[in-house]
Amino acid sequence: MARFSAISRVRIYLHPSNPNNRDLWKRTDDRLRSLGVTDYHEQYQGKQQTTPLRITQDEEVRAKIAMAEDGYGRAELTGVLDGEEQTLSTDDNPVSATAPGEEETPETILEHLLAKFTGIISRFR
Repeated sequence: MARFSAISRVRIYLHPSNPNNRDLWKRTDDRLRSLGVTDYHEQYQGKQQTTPLRITQDEEVRAKIAMAEDGYGRAELTGVLDGEEQTLSTDDNPVSATAPGEEETPETILEHLLAKFTGIISRFR
């Protein structure tokens, strides 16, 4: 969000986590569960040129976007980025890692992937 000079639209699609949640979005996840929600949709719309959205410091919106980034939904932001209107989505940032080929032992391959796995797991602590 910080990279945008102005944000005109935010779309958030969430579903409750299974089984764990992260402190950052625990309140949102607990609320979805207590309401019996299976799918949640939210959209904020503003006028980009005259009244852009003021959401970059909103903790609730940031928590929902983090929940989507952690794999429990999807978030989309539309606004001005690098001088032109663009839409970015959590779908645009899949996690990937490279590892040596099949000629290596499974232990060696896992060793190469361990840092990436550790980074993903740390997001849930």
